Amino acid sequence: APFLMSGATFGDIVTALAEQGYVNGIDQHNSRERIDQRVAGFRNLTEIPEYQLSNGSWRQARYDRLADGSTIARYIDITDQMQQQDALRASEERYALAIAGTNDGIWERNIVTGEIYRTPRIYQILGYDSGELDFDFESFENLIHPEDLDRFKGAIR
Repeated sequence: APFLMSGATFGDIVTALAEQGYVNGIDQHNSRERIDQRVAGFRNLTEIPEYQLSNGSWRQARYDRLADGSTIARYIDITDQMQQQDALRASEERYALAIAGTNDGIWERNIVTGEIYRTPRIYQILGYDSGELDFDFESFENLIHPEDLDRFKGAIR
């Protein structure tokens, strides 16, 4: 492939990738113009582009400029990462639906950072408007009935 040989221009790289189907929106009818547009766009990148190929796999494009003005292009297979992100997103959506359907108030404390996550419903259960209560851990402990406090502290340690 010409883009694997030393001295290939960035345009050569994009052309070779387009011919192999790795550059979306380029075909034999508009290839030179679209390639020139892509090359110009790559020179001004402010983010790392990600592409889904026609076979469903994903690539992340990394471009490094060298001191002599040339460019090194690297395409990294991120298919597994994208599939994991999709699975996590789907799981989070199922979790959100389950929480919304239970009508329960849920809180969670990160024991390392002390940060507390709570659902809006927890405020309603406690008789407050959402955000009305300063919800740090000490404030939460003050809401627990004194007879339950020792059992509560023992359970979270």
